[in-house]
Amino acid sequence: MSTSNIIYKTGDLIACILNRNAKFGEIVGVDLVTNKVEVSCLHRTTLQNHTIWQFEESDEWLVVNKETIVKHVSVPTGSDGAAVAAAWREIGFVAGGDGMSFCLTTDSHTTTLPILECDADSSDDDEEVSANPSMHGYADDGFVVADDDGEPFSFADIDDPNLDEEARKFIEETHKAVHDFEKWEPSEKQSEGIKAYIDNADRKACIQTDNARLARGKSSIAFTKPPLLKRKR
Repeated sequence: MSTSNIIYKTGDLIACILNRNAKFGEIVGVDLVTNKVEVSCLHRTTLQNHTIWQFEESDEWLVVNKETIVKHVSVPTGSDGAAVAAAWREIGFVAGGDGMSFCLTTDSHTTTLPILECDADSSDDDEEVSANPSMHGYADDGFVVADDDGEPFSFADIDDPNLDEEARKFIEETHKAVHDFEKWEPSEKQSEGIKAYIDNADRKACIQTDNARLARGKSSIAFTKPPLLKRKR
C-alpha cells in the first residue's frame, strides 16, 4: 500500500516492519525534510509471563521510513482517554491506565493492567462542543475564546511600568530560556528527538500565530528571538 498520500502527525499510532520484526508505537515527530517518522515504540517486558508491553524512558526513539509502516491509526488532537484507548485497540493493544503499560488484545483476558478510568458521566460531556474549529473542541460558554477572536500573540513588554520586579524577572528569564533552547545542540539521540519534537510543534504554532497577526494588519515577528534586555529610552 502506498503511503505517499497519508498524513502522519504527532500522537498517531503506527505498526511498522523493521528487519522483519514488527514494531508498534506512537509518533513523536515527523521530519518534513527527510520524509521520515520518529516513533516511541513499545517493548515486550518479562512481566506477567511476557504479556506486558511498556514504553521505556531509556529507549531511543526510532526514525523509520514511511515505506516501512504497515498500519496507521490517526488520533485526533485533543482526544480523550476513551478515544486514545480505542486507537490502541485498533493497532492491536489494550492500554493501561498508567499511560505506559499495554498488552496485546489477544492477552487481555489473562493479563492484569492498571485501570484506564474514562468517566463517561463527567459533567464536561454535557457541554456541547463548538462547531467552530478555532475553538479546538471547547464549548461556546464564553470561558474559552476562539483563536480568531483573541488578540494576536505579541511578546510581553519588559518595559511596562505596571510590572512589578517579580513579573519583570519572570519575563526576562522566560525570554532567555527561548534563546538558550535555540542554541541547544543535543549530544544524545533521545535529546535530539525531544528537541526535534518541540521544534516541529513550535514551527506549526509560529506559522499559525504569524498568519493571525498578518490578518490583523500586524507585522511578522521573530518568535524564537524575544527581547532580552530593557530597551533604552
